[in-house]
Amino acid sequence: MKNITRITFGLLAFALAFLPQPVAAQQNTLVETTLSAAISYNQTCFTVAAATGISAPSFNAGIAGSVLYIQDIAQTVGESIVVNSVSSTTICGRRGANGTRAVTHASGAKVWVATAANWFYSVDPLGSCTLASTFVTPYLNIANGKEWVCSALTGTWVPNGDYVFFVPPTQCGTVQTTSTATNTYINVGASGTFVLHSTRNAAAGTTTLVCDVMLHDRQRLNRRPLQQ
Repeated sequence: MKNITRITFGLLAFALAFLPQPVAAQQNTLVETTLSAAISYNQTCFTVAAATGISAPSFNAGIAGSVLYIQDIAQTVGESIVVNSVSSTTICGRRGANGTRAVTHASGAKVWVATAANWFYSVDPLGSCTLASTFVTPYLNIANGKEWVCSALTGTWVPNGDYVFFVPPTQCGTVQTTSTATNTYINVGASGTFVLHSTRNAAAGTTTLVCDVMLHDRQRLNRRPLQQ
């Protein structure tokens, strides 16, 4: 009877291991480093400034290994590399993976590090989002090199990074206390750069400038993780 009980329990545990498990809200973060030296298009081993988060595959441990994405300075579309081995800061891998092309990269190029291939995507994100439930941040589309983050303010996907917007004075309003303000253009120096300028009188008080910034509409696409 003891043997039968033990076998029955073992089969039950085995079956439970393959049942769908609940997915917890967990956010992963892409690690960023740089190339320590330039690499050619057919070079399979290279060095990075830091190997934090980069791991080699292990069959015994069931680890697939990290996936990298290299972007050169002032460029967007980069190259995906599947890591084969790691020795200190020397990385060897399969070039031109996940539909990308192996190219020459300059020293100092940005290297994104993902624990698995499904941390990278091939399309831009769709619609609304919840920051706490975001699977990985930033959301990186390696097909076009665009970076996205889930905005806690708007609850939607927004471009990641520094951007400059032209805001006409008609899109801005001022709220002042014991002062008056007007929206005008002024020319800064000889560069011909125009900025929004608010003036007020000498009376004590504060002026608050509020502007409506309209972002361009983007095509709504279904999110699909890449396969290694």
